[in-house]
Amino acid sequence: ITLNPSFGLAVTDKTDFLLRVGYNRIEQLEYVGLPSAVANVPGVNPFQFTSAPDAPKTEIENLSVHGSLTHRFNDAIAGAIQLRRFENRVDEFASTPFFEFADVQGTAAFQIRGSLPVDLVQWTGDAHQTVEGATGKVDHTLLVGITYDDTNYVGATGFDFSNFLVPYDYLTETPALSFGEVPTLNPALENDYQTFAVYAQDHLQVGERLSLLLGGRYSQYE
Repeated sequence: ITLNPSFGLAVTDKTDFLLRVGYNRIEQLEYVGLPSAVANVPGVNPFQFTSAPDAPKTEIENLSVHGSLTHRFNDAIAGAIQLRRFENRVDEFASTPFFEFADVQGTAAFQIRGSLPVDLVQWTGDAHQTVEGATGKVDHTLLVGITYDDTNYVGATGFDFSNFLVPYDYLTETPALSFGEVPTLNPALENDYQTFAVYAQDHLQVGERLSLLLGGRYSQYE
């Protein structure tokens, strides 16, 4: 499911407001693909489905809301303020091979089942100003701005190492395995990230055929 509505409003003849929303949701049976250890082995079917067909479906959900306010002070100067919120949620369920415990045939591996839930929230703000002018025969478009973002990430893992599923032989295409019970999750880990940056850019136009773009950015990340 994907939805992308937008709304624009001319507040005045010099001020515009734009709101954009993006939403998508995916549900799918997770498939990790062929391991590189057996992908090029003669006789291994590259199209075989090796994951557990009865595993819970992985769910992915994204939501973003982006608003911007633009104002033209005069023919040469304009400014804009932008604010964005992004949310991401993932509930992943998958079975995956561990060749560290492969058997003597070399094309079989034990499968473990796992769960990986993630919640992410991000705020981003940006303010910039554009100034157009000329020095002699050179036209300038100068852009200066600041940006800040704050990201909060919470994730947990749950892998079942205690009771290995029976080995899956990629050469003989052993029948697909059962996922079984959802593993118990480990305590969630939380990460916070902040980035502050200032930037400047000058677009120089010399005549009709030559242009030069100069830019610089300083970022501080924590």
